[in-house]
Amino acid sequence: MKIFWSWQSDTPQSAGRHFVRDVLAELARDLNGIDGTEDAERPDSEEDEGDPPFADDGSIEVDHDTRGVGGSPPIAETILRKIRDCAVLVADVTPIISTPAGKRVPNPNVMLELGYAVHVLGNERIVLLMNGAQDAALRHLPFDLRHWRAPIVYKLHKDATDEQRREVASELKSALRTRIAPGLRIAEAAQREDDRSRNRAPELSVTIDGEGDAPREVSQTVVSLGVKTLDQIRSDTPILPLPRSRNGILGTATSPRMGQSSILAGLARAKPVSQWTIEETEGYNSFVRHYHSSYERYLELREDYARLLLRSFQVQLKVENTGSLPATAIDVDVTFPAGIILYENDEAPLVPTPPEAPPLRPLAPGTAIVRQLPVEFESPAARMWLPRSTHVHSGERRIHFSTDLLKHHHSAALDPVLLSFVTAADIAPFDATYIITAREPVDAIEGRIHFEIIRRDG
Repeated sequence: MKIFWSWQSDTPQSAGRHFVRDVLAELARDLNGIDGTEDAERPDSEEDEGDPPFADDGSIEVDHDTRGVGGSPPIAETILRKIRDCAVLVADVTPIISTPAGKRVPNPNVMLELGYAVHVLGNERIVLLMNGAQDAALRHLPFDLRHWRAPIVYKLHKDATDEQRREVASELKSALRTRIAPGLRIAEAAQREDDRSRNRAPELSVTIDGEGDAPREVSQTVVSLGVKTLDQIRSDTPILPLPRSRNGILGTATSPRMGQSSILAGLARAKPVSQWTIEETEGYNSFVRHYHSSYERYLELREDYARLLLRSFQVQLKVENTGSLPATAIDVDVTFPAGIILYENDEAPLVPTPPEAPPLRPLAPGTAIVRQLPVEFESPAARMWLPRSTHVHSGERRIHFSTDLLKHHHSAALDPVLLSFVTAADIAPFDATYIITAREPVDAIEGRIHFEIIRRDG
């Protein structure tokens, strides 16, 4: 991109043409991505052969008449072409003469170039300036220009000292930066659109659908598990005291051998706890102790599960085509870094199941608790998989997506995917990488998706 300097030589050039050119050269060195500023030098009565064709850093091109153009082209047409191709035009509208009626008039060549720039560039890519030391003022501008944004006004006399020149140059560069930088961004966007229309092609990328760059907060503080505590379980299902005989001695143990008819009879009717034998009570208590121990382990698993849920979130990605042609036969692979768990399609971490309390009945040694489990019937249709475009390969931490066609200015959403941080120490911002291959464009496209994560713990 180039900044076109539309100058005039009717005022002292050491305070106008050459001074502003040097300031633009310094500004161009400060702005990243700027190739140079073109200084449209028109033929005049002065000898310009000694002017350097480039600024010190090589980024500012000084155009001497038809410099760089072969043959004998018309100078005016060459300058107009350069205006069409530039990013921003800077024009010196300092008045150079006064009419008999006292009206101050800018340089006519600058006015011609300025008018053409309005047509081909638009006002947002035009910057006006004038030297207030040459009796330049807003009231002296032509009527149409007085209704524009006021020009940058600097004041520099031709006999200014070096210190004064440095001070004015610094102020002018700052003012020019403020006006020029937005115009360069507009020109860059316009250039991209122009390139897209001239060189039509798909432009594919992967982004987060619907979230933008908003950070995601992740905590590991479990407020409540939402289940009974171990003390509540011990209160609900306590260890029973061993029975005592009428004389205060522990009841006698019965024979561990029980006939089948006795067992069935015991299952058919509830035996009061007061009638349990020592062996039956101890048998029941052993199941209660195991239940308490299992529930304690369940609480640990439930807390781990709660923390896992807190560091888990669902992500929906999309493939975008911001280009100017459709893309076909698209395959996308998104790979997540170590420290991330991806879950298979339609799967998620299962909530731990609490153990069941033993039934309140006498349990002699050698007996067991038998519970009926639900029977699940699976039909052949339940095993059929519908065609999917998104597949999760959890072992590789990779998501694969494919589609046959993606029109330009359209996007295709991947299926939502649940992912988790492996441990609390892994909670941090991260990048996922992607590779897109398609029939067009021919070359593979690589990129990154950034996930901004904030750790929050109360």
